[in-house]
Amino acid sequence: MVISPDNKYAFVSVEGVGGEAGKVDVISLEKLELVDSAEVGKQAGGIAFGKLQISLNGRFFRKN
Repeated sequence: MVISPDNKYAFVSVEGVGGEAGKVDVISLEKLELVDSAEVGKQAGGIAFGKLQISLNGRFFRKN
């Protein structure tokens, strides 16, 4: 799990089972609800800590 720099969102990795794709859920920490989800490929098992870039609307991210 990674928290956005503004402390508004949590990005949570959800590992896929078997051949299923994994995903990253985006959770609003203000509303405590799921606001977005992105598939990240098969057997994704976590988020590496490092530089996190988020768009102004908080919906897209890229880990360098």
